[in-house]
Amino acid sequence: MVWNVGVPITNIGARAEAKRAELDYRQSQLQQVQTKQTIMVDVRDAARAVDTAARSIVATRAARDAAERNVEAERRRYENGMTTNFQVLTIQQRLSDARIRELNALIGYNQAVARYHRAVGDVQEVRGITVNVPDLPEEPRIFSSLDRYTWLNYGSRVKLEEEPK
Repeated sequence: MVWNVGVPITNIGARAEAKRAELDYRQSQLQQVQTKQTIMVDVRDAARAVDTAARSIVATRAARDAAERNVEAERRRYENGMTTNFQVLTIQQRLSDARIRELNALIGYNQAVARYHRAVGDVQEVRGITVNVPDLPEEPRIFSSLDRYTWLNYGSRVKLEEEPK
């Protein structure tokens, strides 16, 4: 009678599996680093957008102030007979356009601030949003009288409450 015994000396399957697990681990680390970098870039971009939108508000506000002064000056010129009604209406239209640009700049600023808070992840704190999770009733347990017999728990899958002594 001849017995053949197969003993894997090189254990290629286990080594390959270990190498695959190591590569998966490295890949997950790289993905984590890339995700952190993406978040940092998003936060920086959002902060720059807030700064740009704030500067835009300042510029459009100055333009609106100048347009208001032009309207007043043109009205005085009209009252003195130095200009036409058409010129006054044209200057008033420019003032209206300047006000619209200022409002659009304010809207853009608010949107940039919202994008920043979304990128940072503090929207709930900023807006005062709280989430109340209701307490769920405990499910009725079958055979709860057998809990005192620990040998029935098979590796204590069920947490036992300490009984009073």
